[in-house]
Amino acid sequence: MEPVRILVTGASGAIGAALCEQLFTTPYFHKPFQLFGQYYKNKAQMKKLEQRAKETGVYFQSIQANLADVNGPAQCIEALPDRLDVIVHCAGYNYEALLQDTEEREISTLMQVHVISPIALTRHFVGYMAGGACSYARILFISSIWGETGGAMESVYSAAKGAQIAFVKALAKETARSYLTVNAVAPGAIETPMTSHFSPEDAAALIEDIPSGRLGKPEEVARAILFLLNPTSSYINGHVLSINGAWYT
Repeated sequence: MEPVRILVTGASGAIGAALCEQLFTTPYFHKPFQLFGQYYKNKAQMKKLEQRAKETGVYFQSIQANLADVNGPAQCIEALPDRLDVIVHCAGYNYEALLQDTEEREISTLMQVHVISPIALTRHFVGYMAGGACSYARILFISSIWGETGGAMESVYSAAKGAQIAFVKALAKETARSYLTVNAVAPGAIETPMTSHFSPEDAAALIEDIPSGRLGKPEEVARAILFLLNPTSSYINGHVLSINGAWYT
């Protein structure tokens, strides 16, 4: 039996690592699978994931590649098998500044890691995933609430995340007659390094603004991703699932 081959980019980040942890212990695919985790700098987190994979008996391979660089996608592809069945695009970072204070290099980097590199990776593997030989395939993006509504002081980041959502909706239409579905999740304020820099006062004000009265957890986003990856979710396509505690709905 051929294994399901899954790529998680940004596997060393909070949401990517939480997703890998869920995959290690959740029998969603009802057959063997191989997990490939892309990262750039956080080797310590990847070592933890490698150890968890050994403990749970899951095949796991770390792939180091800088997806913020134009050569990153090719470097990642070189380390991957010829085909993939599932791609989860988690790699990325946020950037806060007024547009006039955002340097051109920062704009290029944000677009590279959130838009250009994911499209390049998807383009390389989508022929197999939507070509008829694959009976189960999934592409999923971790977008953001700011990709849906726009965020002040994060205009370029919002543009990049909005581009991901537009790409998801367009590609889903292109491939909808195949076994491939293309979806996104759009987290709100989640307990990750992206929110850890808030002062106690700012964090309290943010939580007060969220109807649910708390930040989300990476594990909650990971479980939503697993729902969309499940073979039983095959009629959910071109969808953006908001995970935000009723914030900005």
